[in-house]
Amino acid sequence: MTKSKIEWTDEVWNPTVGCRRVSEGCRNCYAERMAKRLAAMGRAEYQGLLTEGGRWLCKDDEEIQRVILDLQARKKSLDERISALRTAMSAQIRNQGRQLNFWR
Repeated sequence: MTKSKIEWTDEVWNPTVGCRRVSEGCRNCYAERMAKRLAAMGRAEYQGLLTEGGRWLCKDDEEIQRVILDLQARKKSLDERISALRTAMSAQIRNQGRQLNFWR
């Protein structure tokens, strides 16, 4: 997760970085150019993904492991949020039930 300047969110998540050239259509790859720029800016997740000439290196195993770790962290965070939401909703429902009984 990365802090964001987008007004409607605090963090953004890009689950994958890198690619493998698979066709002639990859010749003018925008993502490859962007990765070269971000690597030059010092972004850690883009270091070592490109050759000296700025072409993708394929590191599928490393990328898969990174995505798995990111997903596990996101799942834990979501589980905690869901649990807190359920607790809050249960309390609200109990409170509404008490208010309904008052009017009977």
